[in-house]
Amino acid sequence: KMYKDNSPHDEHDCGPEGLLHLNGSFHIFRKLVLFNCRKVVADGAEVKLEQTLQFESDVEIEGRLSILGTEGVMCFRVLGHLRVSGSMSFRNCHGPRQKVASYFSGGAIHSRNITISNAGSLRIQNCSSENGGAFLLSACSYMVLQTFWTAAPATMGAGSASMCSRSSQNPV
Repeated sequence: KMYKDNSPHDEHDCGPEGLLHLNGSFHIFRKLVLFNCRKVVADGAEVKLEQTLQFESDVEIEGRLSILGTEGVMCFRVLGHLRVSGSMSFRNCHGPRQKVASYFSGGAIHSRNITISNAGSLRIQNCSSENGGAFLLSACSYMVLQTFWTAAPATMGAGSASMCSRSSQNPV
């Protein structure tokens, strides 16, 4: 069941296969929490967010997925590891402007860590937040980056990104 009227957010369980197929356009008005979604296969999907899209576990993104955010909304929160093997783009994702717990920080993405495969790409445009304008990573691993982003400076972090450490082989 996707919608719960008495809940502050909507929920969706991707089931035992852990697969979510997306194509077409979506407009999400309430926070959407996705359970057991280990792989998202997007066929040129476009998602407009009025609230955060949250994954409760590790997730891999395949195909083409475009995310359009709004003021005051951190767009994409992954409680585990985000792997991008397709093409992801984020535009106009603006997290909190005031100091808040890092749990709510990051403009486009807040994740434990991100891996972008050699075939994958991540594009972040016009995103901002108090902590981590483009993204905030709470734990880091080796990252292969083929990225492009333009993000407003953040008070804390590296301007467009706030990370725990950087790989000396692939500086951000």
